[in-house]
Amino acid sequence: MVPPLLLLLFCGTISHACADVYPSGVDSHAIVSGVYPGSDVGSCCWLKRTARIMVAVPANADTLVVTIFIPAYSIPSGQTEAVQAQIASGPTITACCLGAGIHELAFPVPQLKKRSALITLRISHTFVPAQVGFVSDTRQLSVLLRGIEWRNTIGGAVTTPLDPGIARALIGLYALIFIVVVFGTFRRPILGAALLIVSSPFALYVPLGNTTLTLPKVIVIAVALGLLPRLKAAQSGAHSRAATLLVAQGLVALVVLASLHNATFHAPVWREFFKEVQYGATALVAYLAIRVERSQNAVVWTRVALESVMVLVSIAALVQERAGAPMGVYLAGHSLARIAGPLEGPNQLAAFLGVALIPVLAFALTQRRPQIDIAVLAFGFVAALLTFSRGGVTALLVAIVLTFVALRAVRFKRIAYTLFGIIFAAAFLLACFEFAGMGSSLGRVAFGAAGGSETFNGGLGTRAQLWHGAYVLWRSHPWLGVGAGNYELEVSRTGAPGVRTHANSAYFQALAEEGILGFIALFLVAFASVRLFAGGNGVLSVAMLAVVLALWFHQITDYVTFYPKVGVLLWTMLGIGAATRAEN
Repeated sequence: MVPPLLLLLFCGTISHACADVYPSGVDSHAIVSGVYPGSDVGSCCWLKRTARIMVAVPANADTLVVTIFIPAYSIPSGQTEAVQAQIASGPTITACCLGAGIHELAFPVPQLKKRSALITLRISHTFVPAQVGFVSDTRQLSVLLRGIEWRNTIGGAVTTPLDPGIARALIGLYALIFIVVVFGTFRRPILGAALLIVSSPFALYVPLGNTTLTLPKVIVIAVALGLLPRLKAAQSGAHSRAATLLVAQGLVALVVLASLHNATFHAPVWREFFKEVQYGATALVAYLAIRVERSQNAVVWTRVALESVMVLVSIAALVQERAGAPMGVYLAGHSLARIAGPLEGPNQLAAFLGVALIPVLAFALTQRRPQIDIAVLAFGFVAALLTFSRGGVTALLVAIVLTFVALRAVRFKRIAYTLFGIIFAAAFLLACFEFAGMGSSLGRVAFGAAGGSETFNGGLGTRAQLWHGAYVLWRSHPWLGVGAGNYELEVSRTGAPGVRTHANSAYFQALAEEGILGFIALFLVAFASVRLFAGGNGVLSVAMLAVVLALWFHQITDYVTFYPKVGVLLWTMLGIGAATRAEN
């Protein structure tokens, strides 16, 4: 790309010879003052110290994302940039301590009386091109504005509303599904548990105000209503370990809600709170569905549901090898697709398949006629490998070894679990050193954390950036964090240019967003999920112990339960596993 200042040689101080280019999301009529158009995308668009833009604000937008580029020569050596933003008459928010590079800065949208608003941007440093050796331009310039974007932090990117006809059709479909599931669960509660499994990866999003209606949400409510008339059958023989897990999850939800105290953006906190409630409710409903029926066929139904959903997801993922995958990887001089299927990304698909595949492996090792199990396992394992998710595939292999040893090589069981504990502790300790900025070359190799200068990675960043950002945000509010769901909106202010994603670690994101209290609550959930299945001899207990151990290991380097498609399947299986163990 041609350096922005060199283009001034060809286009003049304020170009009329070159066609004007404006930032993404901004047109010429929106600029009030302080924005110079560019001659191409690379030179767009220099700001004065203060810039004002009049824009239309979408009705469901609660966040403004401003993308800027800070050239190294625009700020004095050893100093950083600060950007202030004010929307209409709302409060002025400062994004501080920004170094050279691309930055995506998120600012909350205040309550507006009108749908148009004046955005005022103030930049702390300016420079004169002529004084730094570029042409004879004597303007006072600051940074380049690349674009603005509106987001809804509950539902995601602001999109065009669904066609009313399509929306009505989807609502009608959901109503029909709801009625069928309520009636079916009332007749056969175990059917409700199976439907929770099968529906988990298929969201079928329908915008509903500031949130979305999804298939798993509809199913869990319908199953709960179908169970209500039959709850008396589940009252006897309550399982204390399952109750401990649900209490720990309730504590997570409460800490998430308490993190509102420090949150700049409140909507993501509520989104995360209701997500945690959904996870706990899913486990409870799945648990009750199995306990109400007290059927000897719980394992059979679970087996069929898991194999069905694994085949559907694997087919959808493998099709992307031909139709096009959402991501790629460059290995040995070849560009390879990273498949994701109906999941949000390759890491999420690997985690989802790990939760589904391990119980099927346990069934294949213990049940009669395992031919179908083996075929499904091969299908799912190939799909998992083609995600090229290092953390996901490693966790899957760990779970396979633990399951096989527990079921077929019992004399090595204690050794296997002890070795896993040592590996987990060592990996977590290495990650903590990286998190605190005291990483070693071993840690960078293990976690892929880049050393030296960081690069913009399409808004995803490197683990070095993401974990350092989590550390900086945690230190700013050590007890309650910066607010659940706020990490991705705040991390770019910590020196991670252009980054807007989660922390690539469940533990470090909990510290950043909910502080020490959130980390303790997450640890309690992890402990309760392991304790739930420890010592169990049933096929699902053995499989789910391997699943939860491998998943918490995976979440050192990824945050996969952030995504409901993974989280709903996990918590459904936690509920089913707890119920089958309570029956034993």
